[in-house]
Amino acid sequence: MTKSRAVVLLSLVLLNVCSAAHVRLKGYLRKGDLGPTPERISDALPLSDQGNEGRWSVYAPMTDEFEGDTLDAEKWLPNNPRWLGRQPAFFWTKNVTVSEGRLHLTMRKEEAPEAPKDKGYHTYTSAAVQSKGLVKYGYFEIKAKPMNSHGSSSFWFYHTEPELWTEIDVFEIGGGAPGFERKYNMNVHVFKTPTEKKHWSSHGEWVAPADLVDDYHVYGFEWGEDRLKWYVDGVLVRWIENTHWHQALTLNFDSETMPKWFGLPNDEDLPSTYSIEYVRAWKRTDALVEGLTEAMKDVFAKHKGMIEHTKKVTGYAMQIQQVEGGDPLTVQAGALLHDVGIPKAKEVHGSGAGKYQEIEGPPIARKIMTDLGMEPARIDLVGRIVANHHSAADPETVATPEFKAVWDADWLVNFPGRYRNKSDDEKRALIEQIFKTAKGKALARSMFLEEGTTRLPVGKEYRLVWSDEFEGDTLDMTKWGYRGLGPRRDAVNVKDTVTLDGKGHLVLTTKRSGSDYHTAMIGTQGKFETTFGYFECRVKLQEQLGHWSAFWLQSPSLGNPLGDPTKAGTEIDIFEYLRKDGDRVHHNLHWDGYSKQHHKHAGQTVTVEGLSTGWHTVGLLWTETEYVFYIDGEETWRSSEGVSHRDEYIILSLEVGKWALSIADAKLPDHFYVDYVRVYQK
Repeated sequence: MTKSRAVVLLSLVLLNVCSAAHVRLKGYLRKGDLGPTPERISDALPLSDQGNEGRWSVYAPMTDEFEGDTLDAEKWLPNNPRWLGRQPAFFWTKNVTVSEGRLHLTMRKEEAPEAPKDKGYHTYTSAAVQSKGLVKYGYFEIKAKPMNSHGSSSFWFYHTEPELWTEIDVFEIGGGAPGFERKYNMNVHVFKTPTEKKHWSSHGEWVAPADLVDDYHVYGFEWGEDRLKWYVDGVLVRWIENTHWHQALTLNFDSETMPKWFGLPNDEDLPSTYSIEYVRAWKRTDALVEGLTEAMKDVFAKHKGMIEHTKKVTGYAMQIQQVEGGDPLTVQAGALLHDVGIPKAKEVHGSGAGKYQEIEGPPIARKIMTDLGMEPARIDLVGRIVANHHSAADPETVATPEFKAVWDADWLVNFPGRYRNKSDDEKRALIEQIFKTAKGKALARSMFLEEGTTRLPVGKEYRLVWSDEFEGDTLDMTKWGYRGLGPRRDAVNVKDTVTLDGKGHLVLTTKRSGSDYHTAMIGTQGKFETTFGYFECRVKLQEQLGHWSAFWLQSPSLGNPLGDPTKAGTEIDIFEYLRKDGDRVHHNLHWDGYSKQHHKHAGQTVTVEGLSTGWHTVGLLWTETEYVFYIDGEETWRSSEGVSHRDEYIILSLEVGKWALSIADAKLPDHFYVDYVRVYQK
C-alpha cells in the first residue's frame, strides 16, 4: 500500500519480482493539475473517449445506474464472500444501501453481533460490494464521492485461484486522513503466479488540486492487454505496461479501516459514507465480435461448411450496414448467430429446416450474448432477428435496418444455389422481390446477372465475396485494423496516415514528423481471413523515393510450423512497388518463417509499361496448386512454390527503408491511393 521504494527497469521486472516487494513498472504518472477536461456528450461512452476511438460497447453485467432502492442481486453481492474486512472493521451488509440514484457504503463505530472478535473484528463496521461475475479487459468508470474519514474508499479488481492471485486497485482514497485528502492512490499487485510466490506491487500517486471528498468526480480505468490506464474526470493520470494482469477478476467497491496507512477513524467523523452515482463498463466491440465468432465456431464444430457460410453472410451484412445504417454490432451479432439453431433443430426435430431453426436458435443466441455481457436491448433485437431470419413473420423486426442487412446478406450467399439456372430476367425479378435494401439489390445484380459480371482475368464462375470500395470519409473498422503501430523499419506507423479522401479512395501517406517519418499499414486480421480466390485492388502508386507500397496476404502463424506451408501459410506479396524501379513491380513469396536458417523465398520482378503513372489493377489468383499474378488483367508471373492452404488476411502498406533508397530528399507528404479491394471466390 505504500510507494515503490525499489526502482526496477522494465526489462528486469520479470527476473526480479520475487526479490522486490515494490516494483516500478514502465509508464507515465501525471504531475500537477488535470488541465482542460473533456465535455460529456454521451453517457453511452467513457468520458475520456467521447469520440469512441476505442470502439466501445456497453458491458451490461457491470453497468448499473443504481436506480430504485435495492442493490441489483443479479449483478452484485452486498459483501465480499472471501473476506470479512480489514481488521478491526467488519464488512456488514446493512451498511450497503441504495437510494436517490446512488450506491452508498457506510462506515460506523459500532459492534456487529456476527463479527468474530477472536479474529480481530471489533469497534467498527464497514461495507463491501462485489460483482457476481468475473471480467477481463475493458473500460470501467464510476462517478463517486469518497467518505470523509480515515477509512478508505476503494474501487478495485481481484480474484484468487490456487496458482494465480492478482489485483488492480483503481483507487484507494483516505479522504479524511491527514496528508491523504488529495492523494489519489493507484496500485497493482501480484500475490502469486505459477512461477512467482512472493507478493509484489507497483504504486502510483496523483495529487489533486483540491480535497477529493469535496465533490463527485469521474474515475475511469482502461484495462487492456498491453497497458493499464487510470483517468480522473476524463484525463489520463497514470499508465503502466500490463505485464501480469491477464486474469479474470471481480469488480469491487469497499470501505476499510487501514490503521497502518490512514490511521483509525476519529469518532466524530463517523458514520461516514462513500457514495457512487453509477458504474459503467464497456468492452471493445472487436472483443465482443471475436467472442461471438468463437461461440459460433463452437456451435458449428461438426459443421465446418456452416462456419464458412456464416463468415460470408457476416461480410455481406457489414457491407450493407455501412450504406444502409443500423447498429453495426447488432448486425454482426445477427449475422454471426442467425443459423446457430441448426444443430439443435436437427437433434430435436430431425430437421434443420428454417421453421425449426427459428424455434431453437433464439435461446442459444441469447445465452451466447448474455455470457458476453451484451446489452439486453441488443440481445432482444438479435434474438428476434434469429427468430425471423427465414419467415420474416414479425413486421416490427423486419422493419429494422439490422434485420434487413442480415436478411439480404443471407440471400446473397443462398441465392445462387436456388436460382442459378434462372434467366437474367427471372433473376432480376427475384432480386427485386426478395431483397429489402438498395445496397443488397445492387450487390445481387452485380453478382448474379450476366450483365453485371465484373470483367476479371478469371472465369465468370468467380463471384464477389468481400470488398471495400472506400466510400464515405472514415475507414471501415469492421473490415480493417491498424497494423504495427509504432516503430517499423525506418519509420513509425501511426493512425493519422490512414485516411479516406471522400471520393472513394483510401489514402496511405508517408510524411515527416520532426526528425521521424510517419507512415501507414492496415490489415484485415481477425476480421476477414480466407483461403483461395482472386484478390484484386486498383491503385495509384507513390511518387517519391525512399518508401515502397504493397498489397499482400499474410498467415496468422507467420509461416510456422516450419516445413509445411499448406498448414503454416505463406507471405504472399501480390505486389511491392519502389519508385526507384520505374515501371517494374515485384511479386514475392516467403514461407517457413523468417530466420536465415529456414526461410524460403520465390519471386519475380516484371516490367509493366506505364505502371508508374495513373491507375492500375493488381491481382492474384490463389488456388490449391499455384499462384497466378496479374497487372491490369495480364498474367505477369505464375508459381507453384510454397502454396498455402490456410486462411490468410489482407494487408495494405507503405514502408520506409533502405531497399527503397534514402527518403531524406523525398518531397513529402507522398501518397499511395487505393480505389478498391475485392475478393472473388468460386
